[in-house]
Amino acid sequence: LDFFESRISALKAAFPEDFFNHSVAIKANPIRGIIQFAARNGLGAEAASICETIHALSLGLEANKVILGSPCKTKVINI
Repeated sequence: LDFFESRISALKAAFPEDFFNHSVAIKANPIRGIIQFAARNGLGAEAASICETIHALSLGLEANKVILGSPCKTKVINI
């Protein structure tokens, strides 16, 4: 966790502006302790599904710190 914390600090130092929502991908790090540790260190969560979104919210992340970015694609129909 020390290494992870140092990486979070480096990220926030490189991009300190308030309009950034630095986030950890739930798909890559679904373990509740890791997500909660990241949240305590100022990170949000990036969810690729409603289930991941619910998981993040159930861990206490604020809704405005959860990004739902679905990888689902739609078929383009030319009319």
